[in-house]
Amino acid sequence: SSTGAPGGAPGAVPDDHPSLASLDAACYGVTLTFILEFTHRHGISRCAPSAEVRELVAGLGYDQQRSIATHMAESCTADRALAVGPATVFVSHAHARPFEGIVESLWAHISTRGLAVESTFFWLDIFCLPQCNLEADLARMPEVIRSVSELVLVLDPVDAPVALSREWCLFETAVGVTNDVPLAICSPHKERQRLLAALTESGSGPEHGRAAVESAVRAIDIRAASASSPGDSAFIHSMIDWLFSAQAPVDVPGARADAVLGETSREGRGG
Repeated sequence: SSTGAPGGAPGAVPDDHPSLASLDAACYGVTLTFILEFTHRHGISRCAPSAEVRELVAGLGYDQQRSIATHMAESCTADRALAVGPATVFVSHAHARPFEGIVESLWAHISTRGLAVESTFFWLDIFCLPQCNLEADLARMPEVIRSVSELVLVLDPVDAPVALSREWCLFETAVGVTNDVPLAICSPHKERQRLLAALTESGSGPEHGRAAVESAVRAIDIRAASASSPGDSAFIHSMIDWLFSAQAPVDVPGARADAVLGETSREGRGG
């Protein structure tokens, strides 16, 4: 049997726990239930920007040589489910947006995909990345992305997604696309409703409906993207040179836009 307190407090790990012994800790993921319980347990407001939540988590006193997921690898949630397991979904998001929007987006993704909450392990940097030597760990990002079943890009707000103006998010998306990792988009509930309304808008011509949304997505200029510091930007560019020098240029926003928008519009029609 298993026990556990809210927030992933240590407890007996069930016998059917996916084996983590042979898995690199860089590829650990956490459940959404764990994220909710952990933030509640430590009094972290989910209304704060994700960057602030990251700083609060980093300041909790855990050994920063290891990620929160590594610390909690032998833990369970309050419902006696596993808190940590092999990452199945990589989450790419902008730290400037509210953390609550990420949580809403991931709930929506679980719901629309029909995923099991207890066996969907999200690779979310706040919990899955050590905070002491970010550059070394970020250099392993492609390895992590290749190990998951799906990459989710959080678009918030939908008419001007901050993630698509961030070099890190575009880099992560490019790694996923070039390695044939399925790509999905998700958004907070209110933003998703706005997108569905735009996709189903009546009228003809490029300024209406799906055509307008698709045009806006394809018009994004990734050359205008930025990072939080010049050092980050230089590092990302060096990684891009190393990863993609032998490959054809990738149209990151345009890649698979038809499939992604088609799926969203089918959802809006209830299909």
